[in-house]
Amino acid sequence: MNKERDLITTAVKNWQPRFLVAGVNFSDLRDNILPRADSWIKWAEAWSDTGDMHYQLGVQALQEGNKVTAGQAYARAAVYYQFSQFTLTQYPEKKKELTLKKVKAYNKAAPLLKPLARRVEIPFEETYIPGYLRVPENTNNLNIVILIPGADSTKEEFRTLEEGFLKRGMATISIDGPGQGEMRYNMLLRPDYEKAVSAVIDFLETYPDIKYSKIGLCGISMGGTFVIRSAAYDDRVSAVVDVAGFYHINYWDKLGTLLKHTLTFLFDADSEEEAKKASYRIDLSGIIKEVKCPLLVVHGELDGIVPVEDARKMYAEAECNKKLIIYREGNHVCNNISYKYRPLVADWLNAKLS
Repeated sequence: MNKERDLITTAVKNWQPRFLVAGVNFSDLRDNILPRADSWIKWAEAWSDTGDMHYQLGVQALQEGNKVTAGQAYARAAVYYQFSQFTLTQYPEKKKELTLKKVKAYNKAAPLLKPLARRVEIPFEETYIPGYLRVPENTNNLNIVILIPGADSTKEEFRTLEEGFLKRGMATISIDGPGQGEMRYNMLLRPDYEKAVSAVIDFLETYPDIKYSKIGLCGISMGGTFVIRSAAYDDRVSAVVDVAGFYHINYWDKLGTLLKHTLTFLFDADSEEEAKKASYRIDLSGIIKEVKCPLLVVHGELDGIVPVEDARKMYAEAECNKKLIIYREGNHVCNNISYKYRPLVADWLNAKLS
């Protein structure tokens, strides 16, 4: 029990800013969740129960005809369900149950958001890539940003991130790729994630209701690694942003317990040693120099998960139009200073895609 409590303390230390920037209410976190969370199951229950409260607010608002309020409440509930399960790898059945609960809540929110989120299921090999497409009022000659999650984030967590692009007139499509979110139950994490991104671009080229101009990529944490690989392999990408991605996990033994557990789960590995070997195959060596479009690398000096040296190495090896931003006060993904990095990323992509 004490060991689990220590891990929960680590989770809060690493990710409290992430919770808040994703839409979690601070008072909920302080008063309803953390006091109950002295084991992973109680952590999950506290988050889920609080999510249920927000979900019921959505039900009530919809019954009263207040669609905007309902959409916001359902979307908040989805975020709470996301954090109920995002590190719950020791209890895989409970994790799956909460994942599906999260998807259900966001699907309720999706048509009520402004702009609405269209659920899409993109054919990929023997399954599909689930995503949410959000489009501003103008549907012609749009620039579209594909948002890629990290090891334990998912598309439902990206609503507040999407808004920065939408307000600047760009469309967004947030996905769960191989190993992530609900897709984990159809396809495991794989090093050639770029094939999934290319499938998304193929889909956008034939989507009937919109006509796009250029495509940008933005990846968070491990998603930052994958967007660089995607830009290297697909010349239809016009600009790419990596936020806190890793170059190569050659520091596996220094990773925290939670991340090791997560990667073991994503690969469905029999042991951490097997997961380590699988993770080593995700490598940017010799790949970054193949990126031809503009590249922005963003990292925090205080990142305790991915060393800032990885960002410097990416920048040094890139041979394209490139920019490196390192925030001295930034943590992992710079969520503690989201008011700095998010507008920067949105403005940069807007300029490069214009």
